Amino acid sequence: MWVNHHRVMEYFADYDSTVLGLHLLWLLTMVTIPFTTQLITNNDLYQHGATALYVAVLLVSSIALHLLGLRGRQHPELLHDRPEVKEWLAGPYRWTTVAVLALILVIVLIFPSVGAWPMLLLFVDGFVESRLDRRRAVAKR
Repeated sequence: MWVNHHRVMEYFADYDSTVLGLHLLWLLTMVTIPFTTQLITNNDLYQHGATALYVAVLLVSSIALHLLGLRGRQHPELLHDRPEVKEWLAGPYRWTTVAVLALILVIVLIFPSVGAWPMLLLFVDGFVESRLDRRRAVAKR
């Protein structure tokens, strides 16, 4: 999460109130992750929504980070004028991680007894994005 945050924020040269608010929301989720992780490790709470809360925090974190990136794309005046920023702007902007986390949240809410096992679906995220990149490259030819 910190690496992804750094990747997005390194493109920004300036900020506005929306960027600040999204950044603070993202930071809030980061400081709550240790708490929600501790809830999952407590067997008494494990069956009572701790996993769903943990996944929800990750989902909000991912949404906030994606909205930060989207804000930069919608307001390029906030971004640095560098080649790598132009390359980032020209590339696709995917919400795959958000979609996978939303699916995981639905699963753990409907089937709480599965625990944190649905989190393994996050491995699918990279596979899906690489397939989309290949499809996009073929379409450009």
